[in-house]
Amino acid sequence: MIYAFGAFGTNNIGDEAILAGMRSVYNGVKAVYVNKLTDVDSIYMGDFPPLKQPPFPIDCTEIIIGGGGLLYTEQVLQYYVDLLRLAKAYGVPASIQRIGAEGIVDCNIQKLGLVVDMCKLATSISVRSHKSKEILSKYTVKPIKVEPDFAYSLYKENLPQYEYYKEERIPRIGVVLNGMASITPELLKVIRECTIKSPLAYFHFIPHSRPYVSINNNDVIAQEHLWSSIDIYHANREQRIVLHQFSPFPMHAVNLYQAMDGIIGLRYHSFIFSELTQKPLISYASGVKFQSYFLETKRTDATYLDPTNKTLVYQGLMNFITRIALDKSL
Repeated sequence: MIYAFGAFGTNNIGDEAILAGMRSVYNGVKAVYVNKLTDVDSIYMGDFPPLKQPPFPIDCTEIIIGGGGLLYTEQVLQYYVDLLRLAKAYGVPASIQRIGAEGIVDCNIQKLGLVVDMCKLATSISVRSHKSKEILSKYTVKPIKVEPDFAYSLYKENLPQYEYYKEERIPRIGVVLNGMASITPELLKVIRECTIKSPLAYFHFIPHSRPYVSINNNDVIAQEHLWSSIDIYHANREQRIVLHQFSPFPMHAVNLYQAMDGIIGLRYHSFIFSELTQKPLISYASGVKFQSYFLETKRTDATYLDPTNKTLVYQGLMNFITRIALDKSL
């Protein structure tokens, strides 16, 4: 029996997509959840360190730590070090699979020490990008394999697409925020200008995260904040901006993506979902984690805007939406 340890049950669609993809690769894998059990094939992780007893059942034959960006806080890293030590003591092989290592860039010496310990104890290591391999290779001599994010293995269900409006010539732009920090003056200006008078596009906000522990990382709160910041009292503008409810099930989000004509994505898995559904993507998300995706995939239908160049961000977003609107009208 394989048990998977990750950020499952934290109300993040990306992490649940990782689990869904992992289950299509490893049949019958059981998840170890952090905050909330969402299905029967799971157990509760329990308290964070110090970890004295093995958090895996006696029927465990293999442990997977992954995927996604798990190397962030010292508390979590210590948990994984303790987990790997216990797995070794009980003779259970434990691998690190398809993670993103961007979280250890410029981190402190304590965190780096824990990363080194994790790599020593793991039976094998794989990462989701060549940039992550470059980063992690500085802290281990073990071979590191590059494998695609588990979310690429999502089972593509034949879910019905939603129909929102009769105006088929007006494009639907999906917007995936990354908490409060992703609401920039440039984004607000673009949405205002595209929804006044004759609308250039309808905007559908698709929340990816509703965490239990961070209000600033809550996409539901962020999109409500944006909704109240764009002069929505102007006539007819409200129907041009749709705030979707959060769902922890990744295929619900993928279904929404299928109904969009383009995606403004500010979360890592919004990139992957746009790729799976073959929707053009644009992003100004800041950080090595996001830049590495564009370097890795080299998608011709995806554009990355330098987030430090505010003029470029505004012009890039407007050009993206205008181009989609023009294609839609032909």
